[in-house]
Amino acid sequence: MMVALPPTIRGVLAALVVSLSLMVLFTGFLPGAVAKLLVPHAGFRRACVAYMLWFCRAWVRTITWTTDYISCQPVMVDIDIPPDTDGRYLLIGNHQSWADIPVLIRALDRTLPFPRWFIKRQMLWVPFIGFATWALDFPYMRRYTREQIERNPALAGRDMDTTRRACEIYRHQSVTVVNYAEGTRSTPAKRAARQSPYRTMLRPKAGGTAFMLNAMGDVLDGVVELMVTYSGTDHPSAWDYACGRIPQVHAVLHRLDIPEALRRGDYENDPDYAERFRAWLNELWAARDAEITQRMADADKRETN
Repeated sequence: MMVALPPTIRGVLAALVVSLSLMVLFTGFLPGAVAKLLVPHAGFRRACVAYMLWFCRAWVRTITWTTDYISCQPVMVDIDIPPDTDGRYLLIGNHQSWADIPVLIRALDRTLPFPRWFIKRQMLWVPFIGFATWALDFPYMRRYTREQIERNPALAGRDMDTTRRACEIYRHQSVTVVNYAEGTRSTPAKRAARQSPYRTMLRPKAGGTAFMLNAMGDVLDGVVELMVTYSGTDHPSAWDYACGRIPQVHAVLHRLDIPEALRRGDYENDPDYAERFRAWLNELWAARDAEITQRMADADKRETN
């Protein structure tokens, strides 16, 4: 029945269902967040997080149901890793649209632990979002610019120390920490402005990726990669995703083998290590860009035949 509805109507209905389900589930989520705030015992707080994650997963499944039966958005997910919802993982992915978020949580559901993102410390003060991300143990970062470090050398290394402390909590709970290596959404305009050598992606920021890998090193059970392809459009958007207007969304989730020599190092102070890490990440990005480009071309051929 939903298939016959105009795309805009499907998008409005999908947004309403997702918003209403969020409000309903938040009423169950909130007591866990308040309890965690009031009781500083570490074990109790971990139990609160486990309780709140039940509501988060329920919302994820609502979004997936909405995509399938209201938006009628075709999404193909290929997963070639064994499920492990109790581990600790770093996920590296490409980033083209806000639609990447529902695609990512769809791919991870029942396969890997609920995802968290490194977010700026200023987000703590954003109403609702700051409290929810604190309650769910999202890692906060306070990054210092090169100019700030030059003015105050004592700040050098604090980024890494702060992140390591934030990640200590993951020794006692499962998590998938997400790193979008490009640092921002890749659009045709941004690729042109930054003279990206890739057709579908921006140049990856090797420093940020190495920083996260090194900071989380001994906590990790593995590193995984999620590459998302939007076929039939160069401008995928979350609204088009909600309306079911994107001809095909294809996500591939697999384990990423990182050379042992790159798992430990000092990107900022070891030029040799930095060069090797950049070369490895650029080679990976070139291969993935070629795969995504080919997949988009194949989808276009199927559409025209």
